[in-house]
Amino acid sequence: MVSVRRQRHILHSVFIYNDIVRIMKRLFLFTFLFVLFSLNASAQTKQFLLIEFTPKDATLEIDGEVKVTKNGVYQELLPLGEHSYKLYQDGYIEDAGVIYMTEKYNTKSVYLSLMESHVIVRLKSDPKADILINGNVVGTGEAECRLSVGTKYKFESRRQHHTPDSLCRIIQPSDNNMTFKIPYPDPILGKLMVTSNFNGVETYLDGEYIGETPFDEAFRVLVGTHTVTVKYKGYEASRPANIEEGEQTKMFVNIPYGSLAISSQLPGIDVYINEEPIGTTPIYLPEWPVGEYKVKFYKNPLVHQTYEIKIEEGESKELYHPDFKYGSLYITSDISIDDIIIDGFHKIGGVPPAPISLNPGNHCIGIIDSLGVLFEKEIYITAGEEKSFVFNELNKDEFIIRLPPKFQGGPVQSFSKWVNQRLVYPEIAKENGIQGKVTIRFTIETDGSVTNVNVLKGVDPALDKEAVRVASSSPRWTPAKRDGSAVPVTYTFPVIFQLR
Repeated sequence: MVSVRRQRHILHSVFIYNDIVRIMKRLFLFTFLFVLFSLNASAQTKQFLLIEFTPKDATLEIDGEVKVTKNGVYQELLPLGEHSYKLYQDGYIEDAGVIYMTEKYNTKSVYLSLMESHVIVRLKSDPKADILINGNVVGTGEAECRLSVGTKYKFESRRQHHTPDSLCRIIQPSDNNMTFKIPYPDPILGKLMVTSNFNGVETYLDGEYIGETPFDEAFRVLVGTHTVTVKYKGYEASRPANIEEGEQTKMFVNIPYGSLAISSQLPGIDVYINEEPIGTTPIYLPEWPVGEYKVKFYKNPLVHQTYEIKIEEGESKELYHPDFKYGSLYITSDISIDDIIIDGFHKIGGVPPAPISLNPGNHCIGIIDSLGVLFEKEIYITAGEEKSFVFNELNKDEFIIRLPPKFQGGPVQSFSKWVNQRLVYPEIAKENGIQGKVTIRFTIETDGSVTNVNVLKGVDPALDKEAVRVASSSPRWTPAKRDGSAVPVTYTFPVIFQLR
């Protein structure tokens, strides 16, 4: 039987145990409430940050610490307040700043994009000027450069005997693939006045035609040394001209000359010197420039005689032409003939009623029948000879059959319209009231291309040059054919310049 004392002891122990359990429960509850309160307080002092950026492989730092990102995205719960960031990558301009976290219940979204640190720009200026960037030459006329964004550059154009000009700019990202035009450098000028003892002297400055003497006023010319070339009749000479800024340089061209007396057995014969008509015999030219010349005594396109002469300074030259020596060609045919062509260029129409006078030597006689087919045959005639030329059905086989070239499917005459539509009347010829007919000669090759364009008889250098330019730009022809094979042919062609 348990004693009272023992019972009291047991009861006391129970009370102590109950007190401990009660204290432990209160302690656990207090700890739980403390932890819950702490977590709630922490959540109320942070905000969720979402950053998206390009390029996606750039490096991101938050508060100086490199963060782990994935495909250009970073997200983390951060305390409220200021947070520094830095985004960087090679080849791009670094971006840095501060992100303010102030809204505890909302996600903070930020988008960052790095700009390339370099851009490509194109520079253009005077085609003959050097282009410089910060004093370094990068090209002539135009250049393409890779420049740093945010840097100030001086773009400059320089050309000899010109005042440089420039353009300054701080490069922006938006300048990528932009073209900047640098002002042209201003020319530094002087003046040049050319005079001569002859009028009509063709004058060239550094190879470019500038007109004929006499000139009404001096030319504005770049400073420096230039080459002045003069051409008159058979005389040509070049000399240097030094031009200084603001000064007028005077150049007198004294063309040396001799005299030339031209006569013939029969008076009234047309005379050409270097293809330029001079007059009819007898002719006396008291002041004729020195040089080499071809003098042609002209009876008709098929009868003429050419002499080569040379005039020395102070010389009195005499040239005499006896009567022409030629043969006579009688042409007959029992076939309908549209045209007869002598030596490929001289047309005489149908069968002539009288004999044709020809220079001694070889000639090509062409017969065009009613179908437009050209029959050709070579003949040889001597001085004083009277030769018969027969064309009929029986002797057609003795001729070479030639089909004429075609221009854009049409006859040769259609080329005239094409040329007239493309002529640009030279301004200098307009100003001086110059007009006339320029006779050119060119070859139509076997592939239809036009080659060997040259002036047979000119009017003015500017008009001559324009006629050659247009003819040279001709599209391909359908080539001429001879016995079925393509052959080259040469044409003489007039280009008419007429002021309206």
